[in-house]
Amino acid sequence: MARRVAVRELLIGVEGLALLRHLYDGTDEDAAERLDEVRRILDDGPLAEADLTTEADARTGYGPWSATYDEPGNPLGAIGEPAVRALAAYGGLPCALVWAVEKPPLRPR
Repeated sequence: MARRVAVRELLIGVEGLALLRHLYDGTDEDAAERLDEVRRILDDGPLAEADLTTEADARTGYGPWSATYDEPGNPLGAIGEPAVRALAAYGGLPCALVWAVEKPPLRPR
């Protein structure tokens, strides 16, 4: 079954899981920050853009994904960049090395 999927659907789902994880042991401030992030995601126009997609097994889905992951403007790169920089700083590694580990550089033939 094909449907149009927006990146913000995934991001809001992750934020929702984070809210649930600390529902009883988190602070009001933490919850407010998560909800503010949900609002920012909803207001971010590019994250609302949706692509027609279908479910695929990992091998079938990897080919199209890997062909476009490195393209400029991919919102996933911007989302992952802070984590990559933090990992690089923590481990004293060059960002390029952490990026290489974070995303597979090889594309299926």
